[in-house]
Amino acid sequence: MAKEVIIIGDGPSIMNYDLGSLDNNVDRIYCGKHIFHRDFNSNPNISCHYIVIEPRLLWPNCMLDRKRSYIKSLKMITNKMMDNFRINGSVNYYLHWTNIPFIRNLKNLTFISNRRVPGTTYLEQITGSFDACISLADHLGYTKVHLLGFDGFVLEESYNNRWYEKNEKKFKPDTSRTVKFLIDKFDHIRFYVVAESKLIFDSKKLLKSDIRINSCKNRVQLRDVMREGDIKTLASSKYLNVDI
Repeated sequence: MAKEVIIIGDGPSIMNYDLGSLDNNVDRIYCGKHIFHRDFNSNPNISCHYIVIEPRLLWPNCMLDRKRSYIKSLKMITNKMMDNFRINGSVNYYLHWTNIPFIRNLKNLTFISNRRVPGTTYLEQITGSFDACISLADHLGYTKVHLLGFDGFVLEESYNNRWYEKNEKKFKPDTSRTVKFLIDKFDHIRFYVVAESKLIFDSKKLLKSDIRINSCKNRVQLRDVMREGDIKTLASSKYLNVDI
């Protein structure tokens, strides 16, 4: 029997899914800001993984050059994220290896790298959350992957924002080559997509998922899926177009 996992992305369609209705028998891989979602579930009966690929995310402001200045505006979000990681202690966490000197007392923490760095886990692809999640799934031995909330990669058109940001204009994503590259590269994995719309990439290797998740089309505000304090935390960054 295939070892399967649901990878949960940050696409705006996440607002319309009841994540509390996810199959409790299937493992999960989270990324992005899902630790702030009201339905984030660290079910102890399944394996739950959370990957954050941002380099230098935990570095002190005095060590950040101009290129990384945006990380300074994320400090309040980052600190709250780390606090939530500690609260949800049954989850397996993965952080970029550059953060090694700046994190203490976090259970179930693994550092990842796309280089052969001593004391880290090697993942071949970590340039973005999408490919990092798939690389992690491969490393963990999953051979059946369900993709949820990766709208820009699997839908004909999508909003150019994330589930926790204001709606912006729609765009037609030009990412079919990225999808093709990954499903060809990891050709021993069967990929399935949780999506209501037509897939942009027609392939026998990229199929519609049989996992059913309750829909909540009446959700229109961030308060429907996030606590008030967390909304204010995300709004503290000028780099996030957060709906408050």
